[in-house]
Amino acid sequence: MLWFRSSPRVRFPLCAAVLGAVLSGPVAIGAALPSAKLDYKLPKSTTLGEPAIMTARLFNTTGYRIVADFGVNDQTEFAFLHTRPDGSVVRVRPSLVPASRMRTSRLMLRGTSYTALVVLDEWLDLSQIGRHAIDVEFHGSVRLDGGDQAGLKRAARFPIDVKPRDARRLDKRGAEWLKQISTLSPDGEARAAASALTAMKDPVAIPYLELATARTRAPKFVEALTALSSPDARAALERLARSQDPDVRALAERALGGRQGQ
Repeated sequence: MLWFRSSPRVRFPLCAAVLGAVLSGPVAIGAALPSAKLDYKLPKSTTLGEPAIMTARLFNTTGYRIVADFGVNDQTEFAFLHTRPDGSVVRVRPSLVPASRMRTSRLMLRGTSYTALVVLDEWLDLSQIGRHAIDVEFHGSVRLDGGDQAGLKRAARFPIDVKPRDARRLDKRGAEWLKQISTLSPDGEARAAASALTAMKDPVAIPYLELATARTRAPKFVEALTALSSPDARAALERLARSQDPDVRALAERALGGRQGQ
């Protein structure tokens, strides 16, 4: 070991002097990585047929720029363990595009936040009345820009009570989601509203799906109408097939043709 002499009477090891200099710098050796914060929010209750939306909000509290990845459409980096009222347990990992090479990461500046919205009914079966337990874990990358992974608490557990069908509440939700869809905004709230409306497997959704088709010309709303397989849903498709909009008319005609061929 090398030594240096600060006075005739005091000697210190050189390695201790170097270590002291390092520890007095901005980041100490072995110090924990800067942490980001992830908050989950889920409604405490829903009604039968009313899709539940999970909100995951990431706060950049690291003091640095970070790069976060929530996956395709902010969905595919979450994993769920779902315990249903009957005691059955299901593990689910959303996967929209299994072999996707889409760039899904986003740069977040210091002190900013980002919100991902997940319609749970797209992935989980909430058709049982009673108390469900949902464990969620975020598997996405959250790293310091150009560096290591940031610290992050990734998992949470939520109870959610599914109550009996409430037609008035379902109608209110359908109207709210249609309003968001009608803005034609590309943001996450409009996407989540569209996903929630198409996931509503209840006749209350039919007029809202019809209007959403007419306003957006999006095939997914026609597909949701077709999946309902009811006389009212077919009547909605027949009205859309008489639309003055050629794109809307073509979507409905294809759906009706597919039904007739079944």
